[in-house]
Amino acid sequence: MKSTFLILFFAIAAILALFEVNAEPLAEPLANPLAEPEADPWAGRPPGFSPFRVD
Repeated sequence: MKSTFLILFFAIAAILALFEVNAEPLAEPLANPLAEPEADPWAGRPPGFSPFRVD
């Protein structure tokens, strides 16, 4: 009985340890909220401007 409990305890602990190791965040960390926003590449162009040829 005691050995069964120990085996189950260590098995559960090993499974939880695997999840803990793989718990890396998948997304990039949040950007610095104090950072300057990126410049708008479309700033200063007239409304409806397109860099593509429209005939």
